[in-house]
Amino acid sequence: MLGSIRELIGASIAALQTRLELFSADAQEAGWRLAAIIVYGLVALFCLFVGTVLLALLVIVAFWDRSPTLAVGLLSAFFLAASAICTVLAVGYTRVRPALFAATLATLQRDREALAARRGAAATRPDTGVATDRDAEQRL
Repeated sequence: MLGSIRELIGASIAALQTRLELFSADAQEAGWRLAAIIVYGLVALFCLFVGTVLLALLVIVAFWDRSPTLAVGLLSAFFLAASAICTVLAVGYTRVRPALFAATLATLQRDREALAARRGAAATRPDTGVATDRDAEQRL
């Protein structure tokens, strides 16, 4: 009996270690993904800002002799519209995101279902209707 308890504890610790390693891998992947999104996003915003300023200056200089006020007004309207569209898209992206630790949660759910199935099978013996300690040891 003591040997089966030791085996059960050893198997439980091994399963827990596997689950923690999976959780760690999920956490590391989520962290790297977030860091990449932040870095690429900041670089993209910087480049977009520089390009936008240069383009606006080009348009204003090109139309300086004809109608500089119209050029500035049209550029302002364009940038405000682009800002509104990007805001709507950003809000949409924040609503749809992958579940954090999805692989870990799926594995834990499978473990829970497997344990529930074992408990149901260990509830009774077919010949007497009574479960014994020896039957439980044989299943482990």
